[in-house]
Amino acid sequence: MRKATKKKVKWWNNGWIGLAVLLVSLSILFVVGKHSPEYQPDPVIEGRRLSEWANDVKKYSWRDVDHYKAVEVLKAHKDELKPVLVEWLDERDSIPQVVYLTTMSLLEGKRNDLLDYRGAYFNQVRAANALREIGDTDPEIISGLNRVVRQYGSTRHYAAEVAEDTLNKLQD
Repeated sequence: MRKATKKKVKWWNNGWIGLAVLLVSLSILFVVGKHSPEYQPDPVIEGRRLSEWANDVKKYSWRDVDHYKAVEVLKAHKDELKPVLVEWLDERDSIPQVVYLTTMSLLEGKRNDLLDYRGAYFNQVRAANALREIGDTDPEIISGLNRVVRQYGSTRHYAAEVAEDTLNKLQD
């Protein structure tokens, strides 16, 4: 009768190589995402970046002077800002950017809103809010807002809701 021999499992068969490859891949994506270009364009208008004006539009209360000033500036420069805002609607994060933003969110303890406060998503929300206040019904703007709504489908994502609210306001 043959004696059963026990094969010695080699260290590389335990999944250590797979784990190492995964960690190295995630590290590479993190570094590439960290050093990828910021979202452009973000022109300076009347001494402030467009993103800062768009942030002021988002904050709204009946006493909010910043909101009204931002709306005035956006309306005054709407012809030069429309292409930029439409470009913001069409932004998408690359895989390295998603890895970087997600990792930073986790490290900062923001587990419930991993990408909801920065990245392309945030620019889509800011652009939709700004376009709602500008009030222009240019077909390119309507098309860009429809693309945002379709991008998120039926998930009822906040960016899609803001874009849909903007569409409703512009079409009234």
